[in-house]
Amino acid sequence: MTLPASSETLGTGGVIATSTVGGKEYQVVMSAGADGHIVGSRPDFFLSFAAAANAANRILGDVYNTGTVPIRIRGLWLAPTMTAITGASIDWIVGRTTAVGTGGTSVTPAPLDTSGGSWPAAATARANPTGGATAGTALFPFFTLNEETNAAFGMVPLVNLMPQLGDRVIEVVLRQNEGLAVRQSATANAVGLTGMLMLATFDN
Repeated sequence: MTLPASSETLGTGGVIATSTVGGKEYQVVMSAGADGHIVGSRPDFFLSFAAAANAANRILGDVYNTGTVPIRIRGLWLAPTMTAITGASIDWIVGRTTAVGTGGTSVTPAPLDTSGGSWPAAATARANPTGGATAGTALFPFFTLNEETNAAFGMVPLVNLMPQLGDRVIEVVLRQNEGLAVRQSATANAVGLTGMLMLATFDN
């Protein structure tokens, strides 16, 4: 990590930060994203959704925002257990929801930096909700084969399902009265247990 080494005062009294590299002094700038925030300045949170038995139409977890502060989903990692089973292909759907999830277990977002502010109270998350989380627009499907003897199966928790294009991390933005859920399809593949890790932030 390199911090600016000096600054320079302009005729108008403004300050330009600089850094010396290889004996030469260069200006230092900070980039802002399309949302107007300085890149890397928003607080990040992990949301951990406990593993539970797979089942047709099971909702693995959901996040729903009833407030006016946008919530941004930046990472999704499936976390299946390595239980010894006869594996099966399981198809999942990542999609928006039009109602808050009910039942299941409440998930408390954990800050990656405790000085970054508190998670908005109007945004709630639940693991394995048994109601609500009404399916809206489907964003994309994906598939897993939960056979623990398959070497590739152990790599599943290492793959972020949210794609990255160049230096841009794709985000799903949840505005007021919008949600996101990961659910199994109606196909009744009910072997094994699956959880999920989510990375999210909000516009502070």
